[in-house]
This record gives sequence, C-alpha cells and structure tokens, in this order.
Amino acid sequence: MALSRRPRLPVLTWRPRGAVADGLVALAVAAVITVYPLISHADLAPMWPYGHLLLVLAPAALLLRRWQPVPVLLAEMALTSLYFANGYPEVPIYVACIVALYTVADRTHPLVAVACGAVAVAGAAWQEITTAMPPGDLVMITGWLLIVIAFGAAARSRRAYLAVAERRAVVEERLRIARDVHDAVGHAMSLINVQAGAALHRIADRPDKAEEALAAIKQASAEALRELRATVGELRHDPGTGEIGRLVDNARRAGLEVQLRQPREVRLPPDVDLAAYRIVQEALTNTARHAGAAHVRVELAVAGGELTIIVEDDGRNDAGATAVGSGLTGMAERVAGLGGTLEYGPRDGQGFRVLARLPAGARR
Repeated sequence: MALSRRPRLPVLTWRPRGAVADGLVALAVAAVITVYPLISHADLAPMWPYGHLLLVLAPAALLLRRWQPVPVLLAEMALTSLYFANGYPEVPIYVACIVALYTVADRTHPLVAVACGAVAVAGAAWQEITTAMPPGDLVMITGWLLIVIAFGAAARSRRAYLAVAERRAVVEERLRIARDVHDAVGHAMSLINVQAGAALHRIADRPDKAEEALAAIKQASAEALRELRATVGELRHDPGTGEIGRLVDNARRAGLEVQLRQPREVRLPPDVDLAAYRIVQEALTNTARHAGAAHVRVELAVAGGELTIIVEDDGRNDAGATAVGSGLTGMAERVAGLGGTLEYGPRDGQGFRVLARLPAGARR
C-alpha cells in the first residue's frame, strides 16, 4: 500500500526592507509605548495633549531614520528630554531613542555614534541633576547606550564584509571565465596554427594531406566556437574527464600520436572534473605549440581519494621554459584553488612532463 505524503507548508523567505522595514519598526515602538501604560495602569490624563503629542512624534520620526540618521537621533533625544522634563508618567519613550542610536551606529562612522552617545549620556546626567533620578540609573543608561552602539557597529561591519565577499566572488567568477576562454580558444588556435603550417607545406606536393589538415582546421575551429559560446553564454555545460577523448582526437588530427589511459567510469566533483579537463587541454596545447613532440602520453588515475593526472611528451627538453605563461600559471591557480598540487618541468630523458594531483572526494 502506498503511503501518502503530508503536504509541506511553504517556507516564508520574505524580509522587509527599506521604507517597509522602517514602518514596521515605527509601529513596533508605538506598540511598546502604547501597551506599557495599560500594563502599569499609569494615569495619562495629566499629560493631555502635549505629552500624547510627544508619544506620537517619537515613533513617527523613526520613519526617516534610514535617510537622516543623525537628525532623527537628535530629534528623539529632544523629544525624550521634553517628555521627562515636564514630569509626565513613566512611559518608555526612550525606546525610540535607542532605535535611532542603533541606526546611527549602523549607518554612519563609529565615531559619530560615539559622539551621539556622549550627547545622550550628557542629557541623562542633566536629567539626574535637575530631577530626582536615582544615581544608578545614569550608569545603567550609559551601559545600555554602549551595548546599542556595539550592536550597530557590528551590523555595519557585517554588511561591509558581505559586500567585499560579494565583490570578490564576482572577480573570481570573471577570472574563472577568462581562464576557460583562454584554455578553450588557446587550445584550438594552437591546433589550427599547426595544421595551417602543415597545409601550406604540403599543398604543392601532397594535396591529399593538405586537405586532411584543412579538415582538421575546420573541426578545431568548430569546437572552439562551441566552447566559446558555452563559456561566454554561461550555459554551464562545463566539460569534464568524459570529454578528454575529444581533446585526444583533436591532437591526433594535428599529427600527434597520443596514448590515453583513464578510468572507464569515475565520479568526480564538478570543479575537479572541469579542472582535470582543463589541465589536459593546456598540456596538449603547450605540446602542440612549443615542444615539437611526436608522442604524448596522457594518464588519469584515481586512488586513495586523489586524482592523478600525467601528461608527458618526447619533445624538446627546454620547451617548458617558453611554455610557462598565462596557461600554466592559470593551471597552477586552478589546482591550488582546489587544494591540489601541480608539478611541471623537463623529463630525465627527453620531453616535458606535467603532473597534477587533485582531491577526488566531495567538495564543499
């Protein structure tokens, strides 16, 4: 018998912002000011009408706190001082002053908030001198003001940190796209350059070979355009180890003899899968462009939670010195970003070797 599933309630993700948030804050402060006399059974009759007007103006001024934080705070301190100076009943009108001070600490420089807090403490001290306020209240008020300023400054710092993190993420994404464009287009252009040279060399005595080279140029340019559209258009169809065979076929059409060994089926994290593809692509590009090699060995192996990539050729030993540019630098940055290691350099005999190790486990 099939079990019926209970319907899930929708999750509310709406968060008030801007004028809506200011309006809700003003209503909350007004509710606190209105409910407190009802709970404490305070007699509000003697404060009619000026005292009631002050109780209305205090939360209403908070509607402008986001645009004019300092003037609103000064207005709240003035309204609070007028209220208690007239000897009206105990009502928490100072809650509006606390909200305004928090806004100043959140929206302006911390020194501005400290200066406004000092003005508030001075006003409380004046109230203590001119009225019968207990001495301990001034210490308590000062402590609360410091706490409010600290919370406002913390919110401001968090917002600044999130803004920096967002800008950094945008820059990193742009760098990733730039590396992908470089790898895709650079690889194709290198193969096209090699095949174009071969076609020019053979067009007179070997027209059939020249035709093969031109066909390879057409195929490489089509692949480059496809990858360029996918990368720039952000279609998110990132290539992986499953498409390394296509890279090998392109290199073979360029005249290289490539030996490929890789696992039949292996599941890698998307970023590691893409990095492995780009490493092989860049290594084959450098081989076709600089090494003058005839044979290339490409090997991928997964063991102990680690992916090992080896690309080595039999070209010139000093080819790596001319190949170290933005390609290998971008490759090293990509590997380091995944927590792996990259080694490249001349082999003991003849040729150049690239060795990369990447974590094959789950990524965060």
